Amino acid sequence: MKKIIFGLFSLLILALACLYAGYNYVINLGKVRLINNATPFEVYRGDNLTRVINRLIGDENSLRVKFYIYLHPEFNNLKTSYYDLKEARNLHQALEIINSGKGITVSIRLIPGRTWQQWDSYLNTLDNSVNNDLQNLTPQQIAQKLGIKAIDGDKNFNSLEGYFSPNTFIINYRASLSSALKLSYQELEKNLHEAWKARNQYSQVKSPYELLILASIIEKEKGNDQEATLISSVFNNRLKIGMRLQADPTVIYGMGDKYKGNITRNDLNTPTPYNTYTINGLPPTPIAMVSKASLMAAAQPANTNYLYFMAVFGQSKHAFASTYAEHVKNVQKFNQEYRKTYGK
Repeated sequence: MKKIIFGLFSLLILALACLYAGYNYVINLGKVRLINNATPFEVYRGDNLTRVINRLIGDENSLRVKFYIYLHPEFNNLKTSYYDLKEARNLHQALEIINSGKGITVSIRLIPGRTWQQWDSYLNTLDNSVNNDLQNLTPQQIAQKLGIKAIDGDKNFNSLEGYFSPNTFIINYRASLSSALKLSYQELEKNLHEAWKARNQYSQVKSPYELLILASIIEKEKGNDQEATLISSVFNNRLKIGMRLQADPTVIYGMGDKYKGNITRNDLNTPTPYNTYTINGLPPTPIAMVSKASLMAAAQPANTNYLYFMAVFGQSKHAFASTYAEHVKNVQKFNQEYRKTYGK
């Protein structure tokens, strides 16, 4: 009898030892180093944890993997994305990162006051962290792909200028570029709608598209957001009395690639569809991408008699005048300060 009891006890000990060894064998799977954690790891749509583990450590022992998954049901919460596993020393740490659902993101910074051409050049420099599904498409093809509709008042709809809102847009790693621009377009629609509804009695624009065009000129002219409504008042006052806007940024935009950093008297007098020294009213399209602050300024010009402004030397602001005589005095004053500083 004693031998039988001893034998059974020995078998029990052996079984427990085997269970313990098996448990450790399974648990230690979490300590296995990754095959490669230097590059972003993708969890595909429809992936399961078994396939993910096999790709991470190359373990083909399906039974071991199944037991590991059984012991860690929390890791079954997989979210399709790319994950940065550089900090993961082993499988368990990698699965914790993946389980967090915090995939790699990319920031797309679209700057106000830049043109569509400048934005397009920037977007084409982005590395393969973004899927540039807009490359080599014409503006018309991009508009169709993004579902962009002509803004009320845009009769020709042949330009993307002004149709997007500047901001920093966060998208998933290797997501399509069109997903960021869709967000930008939707934000512009919202901002423009709000600005159009909020316009005051001093606003002279006749359509949302005219509002966008005027806002783009303000965007290029303003030294800061605080003076934007004053600059808006100058242009709205000029529109009211039929006076040409004479905005230098419209000259520069109309020159295109001919602009080399300075504009001359000849440039001011050379007609282009955008040169507001030679055309009446607003140019045919916006000349830049527009911030919400500039849209609101275009819709809500300050109540002034200003018809002129000039940049104040050495400061990010302007001097305003109601008459040409006052404007000439401002020009003489700040030119004198410039000569004192630079001796020219």
